[in-house]
Amino acid sequence: MTSLSILTKLLQNSGLSSYEVLRLDCIMSMNLERDSDGRMRIVKEKKRVGRMNKARVGLKHSGLLPSSPDIEGFRAAATNFFEENTPVVFGIPFSQVSLAHLVESENARTHLRNADEMAEKGMIEEALSELALGFFEVVSSYEESQKDEFGRSPYGFGTHFWRTENLREFGIDLSEINDAVRHLCEAMRVIALGLDYRRYVRFSTLTPEVFLPEGGKPKVSKRSGLSISPEDYRFCYDFVIECALVLQAA
Repeated sequence: MTSLSILTKLLQNSGLSSYEVLRLDCIMSMNLERDSDGRMRIVKEKKRVGRMNKARVGLKHSGLLPSSPDIEGFRAAATNFFEENTPVVFGIPFSQVSLAHLVESENARTHLRNADEMAEKGMIEEALSELALGFFEVVSSYEESQKDEFGRSPYGFGTHFWRTENLREFGIDLSEINDAVRHLCEAMRVIALGLDYRRYVRFSTLTPEVFLPEGGKPKVSKRSGLSISPEDYRFCYDFVIECALVLQAA
């Protein structure tokens, strides 16, 4: 998804009507500013973008092809338009617009931002830990929104499974069965949430496991020895965002 497509979705939260959001070509010629109701109004680069919009109308309705110099000028105008106005409307540089801004969970966004900062410093292991925590927050926030009046999640498979470790004092070791049931419950949970299980398996093999201490904050288990490529990291980063968008659309 391009920065422009992401901005289209972000504009839905800035007070514009559905018609205005869907017609981004009209936004090019709008004079936007923040009014008394807090709605966003873009005010910069209107004249240059207006000329581009006029050429667009000429091409669309009259078949008038713009010249090569004009096209290059329009490209620069469009770039300047978004570079000038994105910080005004959204408070971030246009170059930093990413799919992560579409993730609704604030905690998940924070982990995604931390992951990118660490990856830029070459701290891939720490970045993957942040992505694991980001995924945990994405799923947890969705499950929290789906709990019933008694606080039960419809995706809490195996939550009350009896811990078979207690049988060891009687000489009975069912730890293998316990592990198998735990993995089955996790697979059922991922599938029931509508997430891609095969992609989840790859994600889980690349990132550390997250555990939740009783009454504490989620933590990650230490993991080392894995050789992670930039493509692996990008897959994990995109997977967290992909899952967030799937659950937000549910």
